[in-house]
Amino acid sequence: MKRMKKVTAVLILSIGIIVSLSFFYLFQNHDVKHWSNASAAAALTAFESHGNIKNDNTYCGAWIDEENIPHIAFTNNDYEKSARDSGIVYEVFKHSFQELSSLQKHIDKDVSLDSKLNYTSISESENALDIAYLNKSDLDDIKTIVSAYNHKQIKINYVYDPNQAHNIPGKYEGKANN
Repeated sequence: MKRMKKVTAVLILSIGIIVSLSFFYLFQNHDVKHWSNASAAAALTAFESHGNIKNDNTYCGAWIDEENIPHIAFTNNDYEKSARDSGIVYEVFKHSFQELSSLQKHIDKDVSLDSKLNYTSISESENALDIAYLNKSDLDDIKTIVSAYNHKQIKINYVYDPNQAHNIPGKYEGKANN
């Protein structure tokens, strides 16, 4: 009878250790490949709101890739440890979101481009500005005007899109929603 109690106790103890180690492993290793889009967005929102990071002039952007993995980018490594501890992939880019936004505003204000462009949007995942134009014949003029504003050599993606109605990318999306 004592032997049976020892075997049962050892079995229960073993199961307890296995379950404890499983939970420890689960919580220590953020397997972001199994995140839902909502949980990835929540992780980015929480990270960005901590310390008002989006107003930091080194902030480049945030997005969720096609596998629901959250990414955040800066022009330096200042927030790398915090991001990785949160399960967020950290990127270092050349141009800040403020630089991209400033270029976008200059282009959007240029009245000579009003009839030529469909939309401009920031591609945070590419650290670039997307410019959709309406007529293929206008592309050279558009490039000339944009290059006059693009002193920092920001990457520009020119997209031929003759459709007047277009969905602009939403929060945490690097591509337009079609």
